[in-house]
Amino acid sequence: GGGRGGFQPSPSRDLVTMIKKLELVTRGSLQIKLDEEKSASLKALLYGIKAAPVIEDTDAEDMLSELKGKLSEQQLEALETFSLPRTRGSRGGGGGEEGPTNPFNEEANATALTELSGRL
Repeated sequence: GGGRGGFQPSPSRDLVTMIKKLELVTRGSLQIKLDEEKSASLKALLYGIKAAPVIEDTDAEDMLSELKGKLSEQQLEALETFSLPRTRGSRGGGGGEEGPTNPFNEEANATALTELSGRL
């Protein structure tokens, strides 16, 4: 069965992580300030992510690249200064027996995306 082999990169997990980090740093004490134009642009991207019925790895790579492209180097560096705890049981949308899904259909991920969208 699917043992605990080496770390496998997952664009879907990376996309979830970046959204959760952005949600965290726009909420309170850790903060990234976004101007009106960036906020509107990010909100449109988040809407597209939420609306996607399925996010394949290639889609997640493109979405993550677009998301990172909307942030300054300083903002990206700030997001890289901390890690989020790994959650057990979350596949990050990479798929399984039923195939790829949208990782933002999972409650915790959906909450982070909705909270971030609401703040933009």
